[in-house]
Amino acid sequence: MLLAYVAVVVILLAPVLLTSVGVDDRNWILERGPMNDGSAWEAVWRPLTRALDFERSPRGTALAISDRSVVALLTMKIAITFSIPPMIVWAALKLTLFALSIVAVWAFLRQVTFRDDAGDVRGLAPRSIAFITIALPVTIAIGAKSQNLSSLNGWNHYPTLTWGTFAGYFLFAALVLKLSHLLQRNFRVWIVVPVALLMVISGIAINLSYEMVALTIPISVLVLLLQPLAAGKTWWHRWRAKIIVLAPLLVSFTSLFIWIRYLMSQRECLATTSCYTGTVLEIRPRTVFYNFVGAMPGNNADLVHRQAARIGRPFPDPGPTSVVLAIVAVLLMWALWASWKARERVPVRTPGSASGPAGGDTRGLLGVILLALCIAAGSSVLTGITERAVEKIQTPLISYRSSVVTWSALALAALVIVLLLLRSRVRPLAWVSAAVLTIVITVAIAMYFPRNVMSAQVNRQSPATRYADTLQLELALGGTSTTADERRCREISAELERRGLPPTAPSGRTTDSAYRAFEFYHGQPYCSTGAGKSATP
Repeated sequence: MLLAYVAVVVILLAPVLLTSVGVDDRNWILERGPMNDGSAWEAVWRPLTRALDFERSPRGTALAISDRSVVALLTMKIAITFSIPPMIVWAALKLTLFALSIVAVWAFLRQVTFRDDAGDVRGLAPRSIAFITIALPVTIAIGAKSQNLSSLNGWNHYPTLTWGTFAGYFLFAALVLKLSHLLQRNFRVWIVVPVALLMVISGIAINLSYEMVALTIPISVLVLLLQPLAAGKTWWHRWRAKIIVLAPLLVSFTSLFIWIRYLMSQRECLATTSCYTGTVLEIRPRTVFYNFVGAMPGNNADLVHRQAARIGRPFPDPGPTSVVLAIVAVLLMWALWASWKARERVPVRTPGSASGPAGGDTRGLLGVILLALCIAAGSSVLTGITERAVEKIQTPLISYRSSVVTWSALALAALVIVLLLLRSRVRPLAWVSAAVLTIVITVAIAMYFPRNVMSAQVNRQSPATRYADTLQLELALGGTSTTADERRCREISAELERRGLPPTAPSGRTTDSAYRAFEFYHGQPYCSTGAGKSATP
């Protein structure tokens, strides 16, 4: 049953899992191997050596660049090793990050504590954690969007910066709570020192990562403030665990943040207004609102209509396949939940345990709702307050790369609300809540899955995408025969002809990157005639 449920979720995600490696990364996976001599360590270390060089782009994202560099390099290495398209490697990466997100939420929920009416510190009930963990995968999956709108859609592009951020939030929140609980139970100097050091390193790393990751700091503050204080006669005994976790994190992050912003303020591009627009602050409430709404499923019908018209196909309405898939998904979800409840042991309540009677952890669940809503809103704000966001987000169709995080957080909040209603003493309200969840998931899958399938097909049929896919696949196959060389030359010639360029004209960065990568990995030119290659790539 579990494997069947997993299979259904994978099918729902397939249109976004199997998206081509596009936007900047279509070139990065070709370039990063030769650029770093095939060394993953070089791919990580080289951006860090220029972490405080903000001349061209005043942006403190060295670790994000390292992340993308090593992912790009390893993507092509794995594709070559197994002779598979790089998009298959990316599909596996996205699926791994998706699974990690579910594990991260589960780990976080296990660390959540609250003080009940009797004054005891308790954790969430196991059945609460189980319901959320079981229902979350399919709930997140119904919000997936395969539609392309430039490089905005986080479901399709930059997987570790988009899919991975949600998992990162909850893994770090679980770590913060675990360390705080450890210090509350066993306050020793030998524990304090490594905890403080870990938080200092984390504060530095967050500062040098993708801008959206900065939300980790307020999340950490919120989750600790929501947790009950330790017992103690003085304020120090009650607060020391939280202070020791938070103080090093906040001091290291804030100090480096101020220093980086000072260095950025000295850059010439600021005086000439020529800085990368993604680093220039511009707050427009409408843009932030569009960014938030763009993460919702089902609001992109106009975009899908335009895609369908472009290829002369009717708008993809629900069909037998999507309806059956929807019914199977909800049946498996409720069956797994019923199976878990049937095996559940009656918990014995003890102070400080994660056990307790059903319905007795409402206070803890309300804190989870608050945290999830803060993540959803915060991710939309952080990615929606730059000049680039104002330029790009003109309609509420797709978010500016925050769609995965925003929707995943909203899905989590919605499930916790449903859980609270399911445990209502007013039984009709509980039944209505279960029915609404079932209907929403069923209708969403039936309606949105056909749209995603068609949009994925339209994206793949784009001439630029097909050409990039071909270059990447040829590099992965690495054929060195005369026949393979002739085939690759024909592909470049056909691309030049399609674009109305003469046979000796340079084709651009992607073609040049393919030449350089093929020479590096296979020891011969991508095309022996040099078609489409720049004179000085």
